Amino acid sequence: MHHNGGMSVEKQSLGVNSAVTAVDDRLAVPFRPDFLIIGAQKSGTSSLASALKRHPEIYLPDAKEAQHFGKVPDEEIGGEGYRDFFSGWSGERLIGEATPEYLLIPAAARQIAKFAPGAKLIAILRNPVDRLYSSYWHSQRAGQVYPTFEAFLDGQISARGAAQPMVGANIVYGHYVNQLQRYFDLGVDPAQLLVLLFDDLVGEPAETLATVQEFLGVRPLLKKLPQDNSNQNSILPPVGRRMVVRIKKANHPLGARITRITQRPNPAPSMNRFTRMGLVEYYRPYNDALGVLLGRDLSEWNR
Repeated sequence: MHHNGGMSVEKQSLGVNSAVTAVDDRLAVPFRPDFLIIGAQKSGTSSLASALKRHPEIYLPDAKEAQHFGKVPDEEIGGEGYRDFFSGWSGERLIGEATPEYLLIPAAARQIAKFAPGAKLIAILRNPVDRLYSSYWHSQRAGQVYPTFEAFLDGQISARGAAQPMVGANIVYGHYVNQLQRYFDLGVDPAQLLVLLFDDLVGEPAETLATVQEFLGVRPLLKKLPQDNSNQNSILPPVGRRMVVRIKKANHPLGARITRITQRPNPAPSMNRFTRMGLVEYYRPYNDALGVLLGRDLSEWNR
């Protein structure tokens, strides 16, 4: 980033001395974060977290996922283990973390609503068919080998229909409307939960980052997504990003496909079109309900 050097100087100028007394108070147990990036998986959370780390008013740990809410009993929420996750803090105004499972896990929503009611929440949502396909290829690269994407889907659906359904089955990760509604049903103020779309993050990063910074109440210093992101699936190199934006603006039918494929270090083959059609129909009612909840036209996701 062109202003990154200035940011690091500003971060250093916070100084150890000014932070020493604040550390004892701000990192007291039970610890409560100022904001959480709660999901969804394979939807650009790593890219957003990497960008926010560069802001002088924001601290996110180098390790991305704390895996805290929904994973520990109530009496351990905000305990020393979680507090120590933020031990690198040096006086930045806001402290946050990104764990994509928080959107998915019911217990995480309940604990966040109960124990971190003041935290601002950010969710990034991606076309659920593309998200599922990206997750499949992530699993393949991680060594969980399925002969085909269709075999992967069969495993997901049979897992869902088993006597003890696997709530974490990948196909249900795309039921975003249910996941968001769970937070609202628990009393989370909709004004406290910012919902972004992956397409906007990739296609219009400056505008999306401006929205995030306004939501968090920090100065609008970030204009670009970092290129040195470890999660290569969620971010385009600059030339590719410009190409996608131009194609989108030209309303080119290849726009979505180029977005999907050029993101990957090793381009994945296109999904079988009949498989895609079946998944589009599977997710359609969830997408339609989500569009109503967000007041946004998501018809692009249904094709």
